[in-house]
Amino acid sequence: QPFLKKYLKNPETITLDTGAAGVNQNVKHYIIKTKERDRYGVFQKLLSTVNPYLAIIFCNTKESADELYDKMKAEKYNVALIHGGLEARKRKLIVADIRALKYQFVVATDIVSRGIDISGITHILNYELPTDVEFYVHRSGRTGRMDKDGQVLSLYDFEDSLYLDKLDSKGIKAESLDIKGTELVPVKNRNSRTKKEW
Repeated sequence: QPFLKKYLKNPETITLDTGAAGVNQNVKHYIIKTKERDRYGVFQKLLSTVNPYLAIIFCNTKESADELYDKMKAEKYNVALIHGGLEARKRKLIVADIRALKYQFVVATDIVSRGIDISGITHILNYELPTDVEFYVHRSGRTGRMDKDGQVLSLYDFEDSLYLDKLDSKGIKAESLDIKGTELVPVKNRNSRTKKEW
């Protein structure tokens, strides 16, 4: 969609499916509010609660992906990095290593949300929510394939409320969680809190 808007003048869009019709029911969606705390600090706590077979961690830019990868590598996570800033040959080698299950975590940009088929992905972690809701759908489509279960866990800030409303309208119902120690615990739905916060 962003590319169409950029390069085409008044394109006509035809939507083939809407709402829950295009949503994989094997995938569970969860959101975790950063509460305006340091994002990486919250993410570290999130990592202590999950033990994925293979997780793709999405960032919105090459710079934030590089930064997150460096931090995780320094903390000895079994992590790979893939984004459009890497030369094609190197990306191909990394994808081959990911398919061979040499990594538990892969930090990536949206280059991986389409066109690269990797089996065995149990978790999608949105370090940053994508700017376009369609990219969220493509990201989450990397897991829950071949009738397997998958989880999408996304960090969000207060200003992401309208974005999350758009996900709701697409039939993606995300459960609100918080991190207590090394456990993810359900909390009140963000919409029930929103009324009080406004």
